[in-house]
Amino acid sequence: MSLLLVPSLVSNTNQTNSNSLGAPRLGLPSYQWWNEALHGVAASPGVRFNSSGGEFAYATSFANAITLSAAFDDDLVHEVGTAISTEARAFINAGLAGLEFWTPNINPFKDPRWGRGAEVCSTQ
Repeated sequence: MSLLLVPSLVSNTNQTNSNSLGAPRLGLPSYQWWNEALHGVAASPGVRFNSSGGEFAYATSFANAITLSAAFDDDLVHEVGTAISTEARAFINAGLAGLEFWTPNINPFKDPRWGRGAEVCSTQ
């Protein structure tokens, strides 16, 4: 039987926000999937920083996507992405973040009504 048919309508609906309640009867735990990494691992509902200082008290903050893309340096963009993913994995391994992060949109930004245009590495 398909897993889509097993959960109830309420259970499926509860999975559509960033604070998923999980499906205990299927063995799926609750999960917070709002983790930001637009220009580095950032404070968001799914990421916790160590407020007492020390390890995980901060993460590197890079230029935003449109500024970084203005450098026209593919190697630099790749290095920044690698650094962000390495820090993200450290937060994940320490239990301070979920498994996925929201990052820059690489699709063409064609309609200014969409908003958040500074997050896109393309031109209009």
